[in-house]
Amino acid sequence: MIEIYETILNRGKNLSINAGYNYAPANKALLLAAGYLSDLYSLVANDALADAANPTIGIGTSDKTYGNIATALFAFKGQEPSLLEEEQALLRGRDDSLSPRELESRL
Repeated sequence: MIEIYETILNRGKNLSINAGYNYAPANKALLLAAGYLSDLYSLVANDALADAANPTIGIGTSDKTYGNIATALFAFKGQEPSLLEEEQALLRGRDDSLSPRELESRL
């Protein structure tokens, strides 16, 4: 969804603002797209913040393996070496600088 709204916003800016046009309905549409994009980024950031506050997942007592040992486990166990590094990775976000689409646009 974020990529869709970024594409719409950038395409709209190129067709209106960057082309030197000042058309009120187009400006309103760009503000609407920018607002939706802001809302989506806020949702992602709030989710990362909530996970940073408590990165564990609940384990029910009916689970024979972990139910008696702990009431919660680290959600990304085995993917990151520590809780701190997992939270930093979540708050840092993804690095798409070497994604196929980014490489194609640089060529």
